[in-house]
Amino acid sequence: MTKKNIYILTTFILAFFISSMDIFAQSVKKKKKKYKKKYKHARTHHYRPAQDSTVWSAKLNFDTVCLNTNDSLMAICKSFIGLPYRYGGNDPRGFDCSGYVRYCYKRIGIDLPHHSGGQMQQGIKVDEKNAEPGDIIFFGHYNSKRRSMYISHSGIVYSNVNGKIYFIHSASSLGIRIDCLDQGWYKQRFRGIRRIL
Repeated sequence: MTKKNIYILTTFILAFFISSMDIFAQSVKKKKKKYKKKYKHARTHHYRPAQDSTVWSAKLNFDTVCLNTNDSLMAICKSFIGLPYRYGGNDPRGFDCSGYVRYCYKRIGIDLPHHSGGQMQQGIKVDEKNAEPGDIIFFGHYNSKRRSMYISHSGIVYSNVNGKIYFIHSASSLGIRIDCLDQGWYKQRFRGIRRIL
């Protein structure tokens, strides 16, 4: 192969490479422009990403004006009834017991710890007969190794009618539901009620 042929071949390869790079650059530029346009449109119209169908979409319904903070709290609590339990969960994808209590209170501007024992250190102690909707109810058992009471579960009082207390909580087997304090497991492990509001 002569020097002339090598020069022609090299020139051809170089020209081909340059034109390929130019085509690639234009393609990237078009995609970038399209993305910017799409992003700008999304910001203008306040689009939100579509939720996964497996994610719980509990929506609050405030058709009536809430009279006070307590009413707001109870409306938030009830909106999640039926949501499955999720270990360590603290958002609408699923809650554990203390995560549920913490999330509901956080929605009305009160920050609580994400563990039942820490939540029991908050607020003031309330007798069963004086329990009101929105109070936090606690359950636990005696820890023989530590020789102290271990608070293992918390929920939110739903109603107290004629001394019969019902509460909303995230049960490990059945998710968020309403139960009665008179039921066996809860009655045996009941450890107290605290008022935060």
